[in-house]
Amino acid sequence: MQITDFTFTNPAFTTIGANLYRFTQDCDICVNLPAGKGYKFTLLKGFVTNFRSGPDIINSVIPKFGDQDLTLSYAVHDALYTRAGSTLKTAKHMATKKFADELLREMLKECDRCTKAQIKQLEMDKKANSLEYREPFNERIKFLKGQILGSVKIWAIFQVVDKFGGKAFNEAEVYPYDENFDKIRMEVL
Repeated sequence: MQITDFTFTNPAFTTIGANLYRFTQDCDICVNLPAGKGYKFTLLKGFVTNFRSGPDIINSVIPKFGDQDLTLSYAVHDALYTRAGSTLKTAKHMATKKFADELLREMLKECDRCTKAQIKQLEMDKKANSLEYREPFNERIKFLKGQILGSVKIWAIFQVVDKFGGKAFNEAEVYPYDENFDKIRMEVL
């Protein structure tokens, strides 16, 4: 799978517990594929996620939060691991685990491409400004460089979800994730 880009509405969420977050408004994420194809995911108000799973100790290496695109990549993956439907009894996965994991990998690659493009633009803008106005550019560039995962980290994330995500994908939904069944929409574009 190769994506050309993805767009989204601004996410809004609140902390509801240790590593648990609830969306406070609907959020649309459109993942575009070649030839005008793609997917639109809507995470409805009330959707619960932990974004990137794993212990907080790895946050400095693989951030749970960053620019919105990185954060939403994890949320889409969580949505695809969640059963969705009109009732909890009839809820089913919207896609296969393989699709969910591959989409996460491709979205993370796209995050890196976008971040590198932002850095390039900021560096050009910084050069166009006088010395006294360059510090805000330097701060943003430094932050963005910290957001780049790189191919090795993306490979590692994919290997972890591919090899160890089966339990999370197949297990029965537990609180508070059991409340997500009616808070996820997926459309094929």
